[in-house]
Amino acid sequence: MSTLTPERWDRLHALFSTAVDLPAEDRAGFVARETTGDYDLQRELEGMLAHHAVAGERIARAVDRAAASESATTTWIGRRVGPYRVVREIGRGGMGFVFEAVRDDLEYEKTVALKVAPWYRDTPELRERFRLERQILASLEHPNIARLIDGGSADGVPYFVMEYVHGQAITDYVTTHRLDLTERLRLFGRVCDAVHAAHENLIVHRDLKPTNVLVDESGAPKLLDFGIAKLIAASADTSMTQAAGSAPWTPDYASPEQVRGRPVTVRTDVYSLGLLLYELLTGTRAQQADCAPQIHLVPNRVLRLS
Repeated sequence: MSTLTPERWDRLHALFSTAVDLPAEDRAGFVARETTGDYDLQRELEGMLAHHAVAGERIARAVDRAAASESATTTWIGRRVGPYRVVREIGRGGMGFVFEAVRDDLEYEKTVALKVAPWYRDTPELRERFRLERQILASLEHPNIARLIDGGSADGVPYFVMEYVHGQAITDYVTTHRLDLTERLRLFGRVCDAVHAAHENLIVHRDLKPTNVLVDESGAPKLLDFGIAKLIAASADTSMTQAAGSAPWTPDYASPEQVRGRPVTVRTDVYSLGLLLYELLTGTRAQQADCAPQIHLVPNRVLRLS
């Protein structure tokens, strides 16, 4: 596969702009003439034209999902979920909403993090991923991993309750508290201990990034969000092996095998830990995802992995 350099992208963009203005019956001939001998350029151009043909439908679906997402938040605020009452939203993603909630049955008072599956994406695959995340958390007991407290189903929507971590993303914490090099390394070592504990339980996190490592008021890091974690021992876990454009992981913290759609191992987390360490020590991201038109990793914003 050819590297998509700026010059090559300009060429591709120019061809695309011309092709979309042609009658549909003339496009195939135009593509063949303009990309003769360059299979990669032909494939990229044909892919862009194919996506363009369904762009309107895709945009409409995206708008519908966004509207459903916003209405979902309003629907959940103040709602009782088992013995818990939802207070406010504290996070969201393709794998669900996370709310601050309080125990509301007069037995005792406790603030928790409540994660619910997005009802507008009620698919068997998502329900299975949600069940798996609960099982993963139930199997992990470590002081630097947010622990599972409870779980169940509310009106058919699965949920689980986790330890509420009142803290900052680890990169923000080391900056606001002005930690020196030794203190940063010591803090990072505790994160590594948590990841190692997950690996000992045959679990790969797959989405290690600053916002998934919060440092609480006592200075203890807590590893969060096992929503796309993988059980290494699972014989078939293909639901999360996706093309880069639809993957749930975060591109700036992804490993090369994730971007290329290859099987993940513990090395995936080790790579992401390296990116996190770089950012903790330098204050800048170690790599930047170039997402046009396909994701490529650009370590240090200089080298490109093709």
